[in-house]
Amino acid sequence: MSEPLSCTEPTAYDRITSDGGKAGVKFRLQLVVVNASGHEHVQEVARIERDEVSIETLGLTLAEGKLILKSIQEGMVQEQIQDALRRRRHCPECGKARHGKGHHDVTMRTLFGNIELKSPRPEHCRCQRHVEKTFSPIQAILPEHTSPEMLYLEVKWSSLLPYQVGCDLLHDVLPVNEKLSAVTMRNHLFAVPNGWSRNWARSGRA
Repeated sequence: MSEPLSCTEPTAYDRITSDGGKAGVKFRLQLVVVNASGHEHVQEVARIERDEVSIETLGLTLAEGKLILKSIQEGMVQEQIQDALRRRRHCPECGKARHGKGHHDVTMRTLFGNIELKSPRPEHCRCQRHVEKTFSPIQAILPEHTSPEMLYLEVKWSSLLPYQVGCDLLHDVLPVNEKLSAVTMRNHLFAVPNGWSRNWARSGRA
C-alpha cells in the first residue's frame, strides 16, 4: 500500500498565506477510506491557509485544485488496487494462498495524473492446470493502461484543435502527466477506428 498522502509541510501549492499576517482561515482536506468492515483510514490531502479575502484568494486557485485532484486520484486508485489484490490472494477453487514471484511496475494514465502501481505476479494454484505458471492480476483487471476519459479528451481535442494547442489545454486545466505531448495525442487519434474519433467528438461522449 502506498504511503498516506500528506501535505503537512508548507509548499507553494498547498499552503498560501498573505504577506505579513497570520492566516484567518485554515482548511484541511482529507480522503477518508472506509473498508468492507467499516474501518476508516484517513489520508491527508492538503492544508490551505487564507488571510484577508480578495478575488485572487477566493476559493481554490487552479494550481491548488490540480494538486488536490492529483492527490485524491492517487489515494483512490492505490486503495482500489490494493483491495482488488487482496481479493485475489487466495485460489478461488481451493482457498489456498498464492505464492508471489516478484512484481513489475505499471503506469496508469488518467486525467488527474499518472499513477505508478506495483503489479505483483503470483503463481497459479496447483489444484488446477494452467498454461502459464504465473499471472498478473492487475493486467487481468486493467488490460488498458489509459483511462477512457483521458483517451476521450485526447482524441476529441486532437480532432478539433491543432495537436499542440490541445496538448497545452490539457496541461493548463488538468493535472495530466508532464510528459504528455502533442505527438502522443496524435498517435492516439490515429490509433482509434476510422471515423470513430469524429463521431465521438460530435456526440460529446462515447
